[in-house]
Order: sequence, then structure tokens, then C-alpha cells
Amino acid sequence: MEDKLNPYWLDESIVRGLKCPYCHCKTELVEEEEIYGSAIYGRKYRRCLEESSHYVGCYRSPNHLSLGRLADDELRQCRMNAHEVLDALWNGRHPVFDSRQKTYDELSFLFGVPKEFFHIGMMDAAWCKYVTKTIQERYFNSI
Repeated sequence: MEDKLNPYWLDESIVRGLKCPYCHCKTELVEEEEIYGSAIYGRKYRRCLEESSHYVGCYRSPNHLSLGRLADDELRQCRMNAHEVLDALWNGRHPVFDSRQKTYDELSFLFGVPKEFFHIGMMDAAWCKYVTKTIQERYFNSI
């Protein structure tokens, strides 16, 4: 499966939330209320100019950098699944690594992704599924 995966990190405008990965149009910075109808998480969002269901949250910092690429419903579910298994590697009942940073460093090496781009929020659905499956098989099948 790895041969079929595109190196998602090559288009920084997509992984930084500046361009929609679905229609390739620009994005806009919007208030949280425009996404959820009310303030829930206290952050701004990057949203596709053409499809309002494609969005991503931003860091709570003055420059509002995005947490990754814009996502549709499928990708949001894939991200949750990937985070569930990835977080268990350092914060689960049987931790494999002693910190979140060590987990990300080791997985970056394992998957051959530059460290600065090994973030679930930057991955597309295919990568999220691949990472989830690989982590489950490699680290959790024996538990």
C-alpha cells in the first residue's frame, strides 16, 4: 500500500491550510461561530472559499496558523481513528514510548516522513488509514 501513497507533505500550501486539498481554491480565516454556530473551542478556523464543510482549526496564537490541512467528514473520522491508536503508544494502558515527542520522532522515521510534517492533521485520508493500520499491526496485535 505504501507505494500508492502520495507524499502529502510536498504541497505546503495544503498542509498549512492555505489551499483546499479538494478543489484547490484559497481558504479564509473565519470565526468559530461560522463553523459550529457558537463558540465551543475558542479558536479560529481556515475554511474553503467554495465548500464550507471543508475546514480545519487553527492554533490559538496571534498568527492563527492552521493545525493542518482542511478536512471533509471522512478525513475528520480518519484523523480521530489515527489519533486514537497513535496516542495509545505514549499515553495508553501499555505505552510503547515514554513521551509524545518520542512517539512522533520514531513514527516519522518508521514512515519516512520528515519530522516537521509527521502530524495527523497534515495527512490525507489514505495516510491516516495507513498509519492507523500499521500502528495497530506493529504495536498492538500482540497485546
